[in-house]
Amino acid sequence: MKGLDRYVKANASRLLNDMDFHDLMGMLGEGMTEGEIARELGVSDKVIEWIRREAEKDV
Repeated sequence: MKGLDRYVKANASRLLNDMDFHDLMGMLGEGMTEGEIARELGVSDKVIEWIRREAEKDV
């Protein structure tokens, strides 16, 4: 499972470098599902799920 966690974190890091965090959170706020966002951005659903969970920790 550690390998999967590293993969998700690496992809999340790449995604956040390529995209504004506020844009991503806006997509979630507009009601898009994690799966829809993942397909649109070309990443795993798990990456979006991980970013959402991490963002909720900061609130």
